[in-house]
Amino acid sequence: MLYRILSLIIVLGLLQFSCVNRYKKKYKDIIELAPQNSEEILKILKHYSSEEDSLKLKAAIFLIKNSIYHSGSFIEYPTFIDKHYLKEDSVINQKSHYDRIKKEAYFQKYKNATLIKLNSKSDINDITSKLIINRIDYAFQVWDHSEFNSTSFQNFCEYILPYRVLNEPITLRLPFIATRIKELFYDTIDHNNIIKNISLVQNYLKLFKVHRQKNFLPDWGVWNFVNYQNYKCIEKATSNCQILRYAGIACAIDFVPQWMDRASRHYWLSFPEYKDSTLCIDGIETKFSPRFIYDKIPKVFRYTFSANSDSPYMNKGPNEQLPAIFNSPYIIDVSNQYIQTQDIDVDIYEFPENNNIAYFCIPINQDFYPVAYSVLSKERNRVSFKAIRDDIVGIPCYFDGYKMIPVNNMYQYKKGKKPHEIKIHPNQYHDITVYNKFPIKKRMKEFAYNLLGSKIEASNDSLFNKKEVLYNLKDTTQIKVYTINVNPTKPYKYYRIITDTTSKSKIYLSEIEFYSTDQDSRKEHFLNYSTNPKEINRYNFTDQKYYKEVGEAIGLSKTKGFGNLSNAFDLDLETYADLIYIGNKFEKPIIINQIRFMPRNANNSINIGDKYQLYYWDFGWKHAGKQEAKYPFIRFKNIPKGTIYWLRNLSKGKEELPFIINDGKQYFINHDNTYNFLSHN
Repeated sequence: MLYRILSLIIVLGLLQFSCVNRYKKKYKDIIELAPQNSEEILKILKHYSSEEDSLKLKAAIFLIKNSIYHSGSFIEYPTFIDKHYLKEDSVINQKSHYDRIKKEAYFQKYKNATLIKLNSKSDINDITSKLIINRIDYAFQVWDHSEFNSTSFQNFCEYILPYRVLNEPITLRLPFIATRIKELFYDTIDHNNIIKNISLVQNYLKLFKVHRQKNFLPDWGVWNFVNYQNYKCIEKATSNCQILRYAGIACAIDFVPQWMDRASRHYWLSFPEYKDSTLCIDGIETKFSPRFIYDKIPKVFRYTFSANSDSPYMNKGPNEQLPAIFNSPYIIDVSNQYIQTQDIDVDIYEFPENNNIAYFCIPINQDFYPVAYSVLSKERNRVSFKAIRDDIVGIPCYFDGYKMIPVNNMYQYKKGKKPHEIKIHPNQYHDITVYNKFPIKKRMKEFAYNLLGSKIEASNDSLFNKKEVLYNLKDTTQIKVYTINVNPTKPYKYYRIITDTTSKSKIYLSEIEFYSTDQDSRKEHFLNYSTNPKEINRYNFTDQKYYKEVGEAIGLSKTKGFGNLSNAFDLDLETYADLIYIGNKFEKPIIINQIRFMPRNANNSINIGDKYQLYYWDFGWKHAGKQEAKYPFIRFKNIPKGTIYWLRNLSKGKEELPFIINDGKQYFINHDNTYNFLSHN
């Protein structure tokens, strides 16, 4: 009997050994990718060995093969995270209880965020059979029930299946939020309406917002949505993308590597399976947007789970370093879905022999920012950049590990036109007047427009029951100091600017000051803000002199309290007040003759007393003069013509953008339409 048992054990062992060997031979190429993790990989492959699981086996192979370049931390969430989420979820529509729970749990949840269990340099060495099997089974379940079950298997693998979106922290177990999302939306999915499906999830997640904190919180991967407002756009997008995938919605992260006219980038959600490929959302809490609303983007890329053979990562030379934004094999170019593009062919010079990747860069501040890449030609003397935004100023560079190094001159490129080389006109000079170092931002213009219809009022009654309307604001479309002369019929104790009550909007003021012509032995005081050179005689004190009257700040917020009222009187253009009305209360009734105010702004105009350095482009940035601003504009004399200029504030500030001068006006490159001006300068 013992002999038979031993024989059976031996036979079963041989069969097991034979089976393992058979799998090792069959999937030798996969196992050799991570021999130290071969046991877990074999468990995954064997789990889906039956014929009915053939598609799941393909999905498993897809995840395993492409996990080789993915990396990040594996973390273990404490159990109170699940409990806290369930508590929030249970009272999410009971505002008072929900707010209390948020306050009780907030600091407890994030005070100990050291939950890293393993930092993976390559996921293929650390993935477990439990992680991959759970993910595949869940993804197939929601995919079979979703509106995308007729889509290609490849898109399913890229945009629903992955256990990671980017390199966010993940847990080896399926997060409880995945189960909850399936419970909430599994039976409400409309197979013919992607917008409705996304909105269902979107509206649920919006309920978890909390007030913004001063500092960004630790990245907790998919759980970031619980404190959604405290994360950068890439972390928000990552968390939201994963949750939408839990609902069976094919979702991707698209990004602009660099805005054309400011030193920042942006990430948002897109939906590759949407029928006309024009739908995206800029975060869970925002509305749907057509892709063409994204302005000033030179290129757009998309993150995938599978490696792209055309990426810089897969084509770099030996020991070649890549800029962080392009140091990934998981990016594809989707620019043509967003913008009008052109292909640009450029000759290059003096390229390092160990580098294979050239970059198309745009000038912002004092640096060159890469927005596109291309592999050098075989001759290593030419490069072709595909699908670059139409009408753009840029320069080809290589990356030396620290910064971008130009390998040709700067040009302006416009589709169907000859590239225009940026260079000086020999022996031609002119005088220029500079008003700003950076273009006025669209959002700041909106704050100025918000003042339209506002009124300047005076009263001896703190409630303004009896008042005199001194002025109606009809033209506030620019970011500048507005100087309003008023003529009250009698002295008043209270003066204010109040919003147009019919618009239900607030007014946004950076500064406001009240003046009279009554000297009364007080010191003259003038706003040192942007104005027109034609008003220069005012700064020479040749016209009527005005004297600042200082009173007690008054204001009204839409909510309780006075909010940021003091910001309107702190002489700091980088702060602002946003209230229903803003004004002054004086000790006794007085006559105010003039009110000066500045709408909310980014303080990129010329500041009196600051030091500035002007440069011009001539195969590199060349010094053209240094000045301390005496007025809210600067004049430079005998400056080379035909090129672009760059003004640095040596005293403060960071935002700067090169510009041209045409007919005495400033036009900023890659922000304004400058091709005709440059090509005819």
